[in-house]
Amino acid sequence: MLNLSKSIEKGMIRFFRTTPFFLPTICLILGIFLAECTSVSWFVIPFLFVGIFVFFFLRKKFFKNECLFPLKKEVFILFVFTLIGFSLVRIKQELPKRLVYEEKKIFVAEVVSSPKKTAKSVSVVVAIEKMKEDSVWVEIPEVKINLYLLDSIETENVKVGDKIIFKEKISLPKKNEKIYGFDYAQYLHFQSVFGIAFLRENAYEIIPQKPSFSLETYASKVRQQLQFQYQKIGLSGDVLHLAEALTLGYKDDLSEEIRTTFSVSGAMHVLAVSGLHVGIIFSILSFVFSILFLKKRNRFVRIVQTILIFIALWAYAVLTGLSPSVTRACFMCSVLLFCRLMNLQSNTMNALFFAAFFLLLKDPYSLFSVGFQLSFLAVLGILIIHPLLQRVFYSDNRLVKYVIDILTVSLAAQIATLPISIYYFLQMPTYGLLSNLIVIPLAPIIICLCVFALIISFSSFSTLYLLLGKIISFLLEFCVRSLSFIENLPNSSLKIGFHLEEVVFLFLMISCVLWFCYSKSKLSVFASLFSILIFVNFNTFHFCKNKQKQQELILYADKGNFSYSMKQNDSLYVFSKNYQQLHRSASNHWILQGDYYSVVEKPFKNQFVYDGKRFLILDSFYDLRNKFVEKPLMVDYLIIDKEAKVYLNKLRFQIKAKNLISTKDVSYYFDQKLKSWAEKNDVDFYSIRQENEFIMN
Repeated sequence: MLNLSKSIEKGMIRFFRTTPFFLPTICLILGIFLAECTSVSWFVIPFLFVGIFVFFFLRKKFFKNECLFPLKKEVFILFVFTLIGFSLVRIKQELPKRLVYEEKKIFVAEVVSSPKKTAKSVSVVVAIEKMKEDSVWVEIPEVKINLYLLDSIETENVKVGDKIIFKEKISLPKKNEKIYGFDYAQYLHFQSVFGIAFLRENAYEIIPQKPSFSLETYASKVRQQLQFQYQKIGLSGDVLHLAEALTLGYKDDLSEEIRTTFSVSGAMHVLAVSGLHVGIIFSILSFVFSILFLKKRNRFVRIVQTILIFIALWAYAVLTGLSPSVTRACFMCSVLLFCRLMNLQSNTMNALFFAAFFLLLKDPYSLFSVGFQLSFLAVLGILIIHPLLQRVFYSDNRLVKYVIDILTVSLAAQIATLPISIYYFLQMPTYGLLSNLIVIPLAPIIICLCVFALIISFSSFSTLYLLLGKIISFLLEFCVRSLSFIENLPNSSLKIGFHLEEVVFLFLMISCVLWFCYSKSKLSVFASLFSILIFVNFNTFHFCKNKQKQQELILYADKGNFSYSMKQNDSLYVFSKNYQQLHRSASNHWILQGDYYSVVEKPFKNQFVYDGKRFLILDSFYDLRNKFVEKPLMVDYLIIDKEAKVYLNKLRFQIKAKNLISTKDVSYYFDQKLKSWAEKNDVDFYSIRQENEFIMN
């Protein structure tokens, strides 16, 4: 046992020395989580500091073996990093308090993002500069909101840097309290956007500004020029949009069919410009400069080569929009370049945590970005899991070894990202390894050809760049057809959902199994078995909990499409006027409840019986305005939709109900009238508009 403790201590000390950014990054993440996920106030920090101070001086009395605490003097520094993470989030949380919400004020703001067209408006993110309150202008720096401008001729020329003066109330985004659907408020929160406002045509004025140099604006112009060059070399349609996504990170024009094909087949990561693409660009640049400076290997040439590669990498990062995955990869490559220049021993693991540390310092909310999490976990998995897989699957044959490397790298990244991929996307590509065997070898070839074709397209060698365009089109079409074939294979994507607790325990299980693979110690065997047992128990608990709901009725708050479902035994019967619309919004909830594969679509019915209770839905199907009945219809639940043709003063003579429910689409005014009517007639009232979906177990 003593030898085991010493070996653990030596291993930890060696790891901390070779990866000095590991603990600061973990502490920074801990501080961010503490601030975002708890209501801990500022005054708790001094008490926490005192507690750590006491622990530092009394640890020898409680812990004779200090192998678990090898860093003695650095404990206060680590606490400072935790405090920094906590403070960064608390500062961001204080920003919206500078604004006045739900009151019409005059605001001056600057456009900070390129406009995006929606169905009837143009969406732009603006930074509030000042607000007029009681005839006094109040400065409000660093607060961003999302403006929706009614689409007009004036909005077509909005660009980054323009000023907008508007008079309107700013609202806080409403959190999604439904059991299903996308939480837009949370998304804006993690984008540091603290309000929304809808502006009519005469409620704002756009003041164009003289174009000043902006990296974002310049990168956008260059990207547009390169898109034009792609058309020049003969790319069009889906092939053009794929090339733009693969090399420039521009995915707005991708069709839903292409997105689905790449997603279901497990190759979506190729379209998201990430470390793979940066690695390819880095390899191309290193190869080109090594040929150019083949005969000159002095220090000056090495410095120039490093600077040029550094500039080219970050120019590519800016060109693709500075996404978290690209920024992380550029950080890592920059560290490796610097280490190579200074003849220092480079540590890829330390470079990874170095990149994470500074990205989180810049924006702590990056931690909650799906792209950030997937990117770092994928690289971490490749660094830790890939060496283990290489030992198991080894071959001296070069071709076999190349294929094995592709498969093992892909498998390592998939294992590391599996928990959060299932948590966020609620699906698992079954043939992901097969897809990566096709797209990973093709991606470097296509990117190299695209770069070469773009360079030549500015010259007069039209025959050459048109030929390259045909080769690129052929490779991209081959890629799409191959992935489409994989997509259509049986069970190409499994619909599966994990709750947050299951994700945590699955990560714990993977970590313990990796510990066993590296150490082979008895303690790691016990930890692995224990973690597997906990994960299985939690999974079984959620499964049994869902199965206990043998009967359940849900009236959905699906805007513009009132729907309901009835769960009976092992089947979920869904009654909807537009099933596809409901499926898009509610399918994630069905997956988490384990009902996705038992959903049965049924024609919409205005009358039904559930658990002995009679339900009646009033919509355009019934017209009770001039209908006379001798005896009122007896129902337990009366549901009124927005298209209901009814007079409330006659309703109690036509229908006698114990409960009244208004749907999501009922106007606020009519909703209040229904509430007053229910109170007068001693009827229980429930508003789906106010309370979201109605659930009866």
